[in-house]
Amino acid sequence: MAHAHTSRFVKDLSMPRQWTSDGQEKPFTHEVVHESAEFQAVENYLLDNGGDEIPGLRVEEVLRVENADLYQRYYLHRESLGNGGNEKWLWHGSAAVDSIIEDGFEKCYTNLDFNALGDCFYAAIDPRLPDYFAKGRGVKPVPGELRQILLVRVAIGECIEKERILQGKPLVVDDPLSGPHTSEEWQKQLRLCVNRKAPDGYNTVLAAWNKSELGFFKEDHAYPAYMVKYKSLELAGDPYSPPLCYKLKRILTSRGSKACICFLPCTVDEEDPSVALEMQRLQPEVPGGAGAGKFIQQEEEKTRLEEEAERRRQVRIMSLTPGKYKILRGMRDSDSTTVWTVLVNGKRDGTLKIGEEVVLVNAQKNVYGDLYAYISSPRSGWICAKTRNGDACLEPISDVSFAPGSMITAVAF
Repeated sequence: MAHAHTSRFVKDLSMPRQWTSDGQEKPFTHEVVHESAEFQAVENYLLDNGGDEIPGLRVEEVLRVENADLYQRYYLHRESLGNGGNEKWLWHGSAAVDSIIEDGFEKCYTNLDFNALGDCFYAAIDPRLPDYFAKGRGVKPVPGELRQILLVRVAIGECIEKERILQGKPLVVDDPLSGPHTSEEWQKQLRLCVNRKAPDGYNTVLAAWNKSELGFFKEDHAYPAYMVKYKSLELAGDPYSPPLCYKLKRILTSRGSKACICFLPCTVDEEDPSVALEMQRLQPEVPGGAGAGKFIQQEEEKTRLEEEAERRRQVRIMSLTPGKYKILRGMRDSDSTTVWTVLVNGKRDGTLKIGEEVVLVNAQKNVYGDLYAYISSPRSGWICAKTRNGDACLEPISDVSFAPGSMITAVAF
């Protein structure tokens, strides 16, 4: 059942500072600028927690969810738990993400055929698990097709480890890895009251076998903060079977353990519950209101830092001239860099290690805004020219002579 959107608590509750609307009107999704620190924070949170292990994954779009009704109900539940609700930022995959963004998590979409922890909603810090459900359970990517998962704020409160309600998965004819229990046996267990709520004294449950999946049972225990749209080539594997089930990153559920994103440059983490009251105090309700002076100073400092970061990016890019370079690092600070045959949708043509020398001919952004360098030696192809955080991947050694017209195309990023 859809929830009516109300402004009951709007005047008493500050919305997240990243919001650009009051969250009262559809659409509730707002595109995050690709070059912004907010976009990079979400993308890095995806990649750093296992997303870089999803074959061919590339983030295409990040959408901020600004739904005041859902946020207010979540906020009230979170605060009722005390100490910030032991909030964690986790990933959720579902074919019903559009409905979740509009109406929240609803039990009518939970699976009563197979759910290892019970009839609840699931989230993980490792995106390889929710990616498995992005288009429906185990549906593989289609070339060029967008997939999407949600970055969810979950107030996990008091959490307890829970064993599987049944071993294995529902029995399927001609599938030797299925069973031993039938679908009917699973459905019977999932309808038991004990498997439809958290144990007494607890708010959430954690998969005891690998601690990589968390279950919450009520609709207002989580808020879908962002939708991430991406393309990929293949699933990372079956998260419920070896070897992937043993490789998934674990969720740290203890109070004080950090699982959140930080939007830089900021002097404080405005999403951290420990500073929420301070940020609310700094945010004036009207121009010139209480705290306006300090708030304006903070915004001016933030603008200055952003301008300085942009100036440094410009200097780094403009310093790329044709010549000999040494490889410093890969795109994500790895010890090697991939060589691509063409700038967009090219094939991998091996890798080059840190310290190897290359001859740079040209530099150019691809359609995604990433800066790449075209090299002619030791092989021809495109390599990363800077990391996602703007650090140079190449160190100049000497200039070389090129024919007229072959000078570098320096593109501001």
